[in-house]
Amino acid sequence: MEEIFTKTKKQYLSIKPSKHWDLLLKIFFIIIFLEIIFGVYFLFGIKNNSIFSSGYIYNDNYNTLNNVALDKITKLFNQKDKKEIELNNNMVAYPDPSL
Repeated sequence: MEEIFTKTKKQYLSIKPSKHWDLLLKIFFIIIFLEIIFGVYFLFGIKNNSIFSSGYIYNDNYNTLNNVALDKITKLFNQKDKKEIELNNNMVAYPDPSL
């Protein structure tokens, strides 16, 4: 009985790095190969519009521009332009503190 136990113990506890590395290498090769196949299938599906296909939806009820907001913004920029021209052309009304 002890002989069987020692034989099985030696078989299960023996470390064979080459065998383990070979198994790991095969597993990772299979995983990478499956990922490549899935990626190619996915890209062909996108190319043929069977995956993520989008169609044109016609909609009449939309307004692309809010005219009130556009008018406010253009007035703001016009005021800034006028203020910039005024500051460039006129003398500054503040006294120089260094004098």
